[in-house]
Amino acid sequence: MSAPAAQPLAIGALGGSGTRVVAEIVQSAGVYIGSTLNRANDNLVVTRLLKDTAWRRRADATQVRRRLRLLGRLMTGTASPLDRIRLVEAAQRNRTHPFPLSETLQAVRDERGTTGRWGWKEPNTQLFAGDVLETWPEARYVHVLRHGLDMALSKNQNQLRNWGWLFGIDVPPDATESDLRRAQLRYWVASTQHVMDAVADHSDRVHVLRLDELLDRPREVIAELLDFAQLPADDDLLTELAALPASPDTRGRHRDVPLTDFPAEDVAYVASMGFPVEATP
Repeated sequence: MSAPAAQPLAIGALGGSGTRVVAEIVQSAGVYIGSTLNRANDNLVVTRLLKDTAWRRRADATQVRRRLRLLGRLMTGTASPLDRIRLVEAAQRNRTHPFPLSETLQAVRDERGTTGRWGWKEPNTQLFAGDVLETWPEARYVHVLRHGLDMALSKNQNQLRNWGWLFGIDVPPDATESDLRRAQLRYWVASTQHVMDAVADHSDRVHVLRLDELLDRPREVIAELLDFAQLPADDDLLTELAALPASPDTRGRHRDVPLTDFPAEDVAYVASMGFPVEATP
């Protein structure tokens, strides 16, 4: 069954969880994910609009959803000249992820939208998942989860540093490597709990994709993803898409670190989300 073109498909996660290949999969299956992408397939219009901590500190739900609707008009080719000016203004005020004005003006010119199925991938979307589902009654959200203990060891700590304040997580300038690992795991737990709570009333429009399962059973997991997204896929396409995921060298790196390095309650939450947790010999 195919979905109506007006139904957006959003992909979010903690950065470094494997969203790049998930975006490549849905793009290959026919979803337009934007004209202004970086090498990780992040939609940089979304980055300009939403990855702004100063704006988020003062924005209420109405203001967040207003920006999401602006994104929708840009992505569907219905944006007015005023909408494009608003994108430029938002980008110029964004100090969390600043862009040169020339790049933003080029993005405004490049993003012409589509009349077909659309969506986006931008990891920070996980913090706005509930708003996405409230803004569009037919929207669907894919949450990509990588093993929390692997993510605790990730060098990609951008979300922790940008958004830790949302969950009361402070990273002092003199934090040690062990401090950062514990803070990153705490952020993984807190942000995952935030997503699960935010989408609780829309569970039929949310799909949790575990990276380990995608790597171990790519064809089956991709078929489940495309079925959730209401994207048609024949055997040839599934075969093509199943060749895309590649296991990172850092998979399973947490096994080299004692579990006692982390708070027991955070380790327990990782296990509760379906990830095996083994004590280091």
